[in-house]
Amino acid sequence: MSLAMIATLIETIISDAPTLINVVEKLIPIFKENRAPTDAEWSEINDLVDATHKKLQGE
Repeated sequence: MSLAMIATLIETIISDAPTLINVVEKLIPIFKENRAPTDAEWSEINDLVDATHKKLQGE
């Protein structure tokens, strides 16, 4: 992986910190309640992660 690709990767991750925070905020209550995520929670989390992945892939 070239230095330019690494820089782009880091930039994308840093610029998407709000999404990371959002995902963590969704996961905290699930862990605190010691339960599995509901289908709706999984869907929300997957949608957030998928959107970030698309940005990272340049789509």
